[in-house]
This record gives sequence, C-alpha cells and structure tokens, in this order.
Amino acid sequence: MDNVIKKYKTSLSERGRDTDDIKRDNAVIRVYDGGKYIQFAFYNDGSLNYSSYDYYDKMEHMTATGEYDRLGLYKKTPDYEEVKDKQTKTKE
Repeated sequence: MDNVIKKYKTSLSERGRDTDDIKRDNAVIRVYDGGKYIQFAFYNDGSLNYSSYDYYDKMEHMTATGEYDRLGLYKKTPDYEEVKDKQTKTKE
C-alpha cells in the first residue's frame, strides 16, 4: 500500500499538484482480491471526497468510479480496509 501511495504522490508532484495531504494516516484504503487491487481516497480539509477514489491494478492507475469501474470493485466487500492508518475491517 505504501508503494502505491508513493507512486500516486509522485505522479501528482510531477503535475505540480499539492501532496501535503497524501499520506497513509490521512486516507481510507481498501484492498481487494488478495492485494491485487488497492483503492484509496484522501481526506482534504477534514472531509473525504469519495469520488476521488483511485484503484491500482498491479501498481498501474485505473480510474474507477461508479459505472466506470470495469472490475465492479465498488460493489464488492474489500478483503481489508483501514481509515487513517487504523485497520477497520477484514473480510471473514
């Protein structure tokens, strides 16, 4: 997860975007299919923008919001989830 966040932060920096809030303790992270897919969103000014969720497939960015989620991950229960660097659930 840390590598995916680092890659995302680097891509934002390269485009001149602010990356101060891009850190694990400021995110909601969900893991699917045994770690193959990672979804995350970051808090900005105390609120979470769910539309900003990104999915990474083997470390490659894949836009995935609503009907554009080609894998249907938004309908699945994640294998693992954490909020602000604290585990909140794991799939049973």
